[in-house]
Amino acid sequence: MHAGTPTTPRPCGRGVVVVGDSQPRSMWDDQELLPRRVDRYDTPDDTSDRAARREVFVEQITTRLGSVPLWIVVLAAVGGFGIGRFVPDRVADAATERYASPVAETTAVCVAPTATPEPSPTPTATTVPPVGMNNAIPYGESWSIAVKDATNAARINRATASGIFIRLTLSITNTGTANQSIATLDFVIRDGAGRLFERSGAGTVNANGAETFRRPPGGPTDLVIVFDVPVDATGPFILESKSDPAFRVQIELSQRG
Repeated sequence: MHAGTPTTPRPCGRGVVVVGDSQPRSMWDDQELLPRRVDRYDTPDDTSDRAARREVFVEQITTRLGSVPLWIVVLAAVGGFGIGRFVPDRVADAATERYASPVAETTAVCVAPTATPEPSPTPTATTVPPVGMNNAIPYGESWSIAVKDATNAARINRATASGIFIRLTLSITNTGTANQSIATLDFVIRDGAGRLFERSGAGTVNANGAETFRRPPGGPTDLVIVFDVPVDATGPFILESKSDPAFRVQIELSQRG
């Protein structure tokens, strides 16, 4: 419709009249033109009124859009679709940036390197100085021993040395309460160069004869131990124990033959 042209009022349903005016109006100005919500409990009169209002609404829309070029309508529809699709994402991104919890900053703490402690040197066992001959010293848990005599020989009865025999006569005392045997294999002799030599079984047995190594409590009694050493071995010689590092006796040879 055009400005200045009177419009004849016409009914638009029960109690509703549409009147033309001299000023253009938006189609949304007439709130009564909008279809109201359909209620399932509407009366028959309400249904008729609703149909009339819907007819007027469609007519008004068609009339007012008839003068708008079609390309504007299409552009508006496409633009509305694009805005509705992309704007929410941008709004969501902005909200995320604004309200996201800030990441806690990590403060680096510089710690001075700890010096690696150097391992302590292994303590060196203190060597017990040897005692002289004819001095009784403890041996093991229940013996007392003194070296009475030291001689050398190439042969003892039927035993012949591969080098030279060193024959030691020991005075031993059983300080325990029962008969016990002394372990002659526990003894070694050390020469001046630090070499160790084991007991000679053949020489020791021939030197003791029928005597056994078993002794009753008390004493002292004699026991002979023989060592076979190289002919180039020189003193000082020291009698030692494999099991008792405190037992050390310095040997003074009375003869060498």
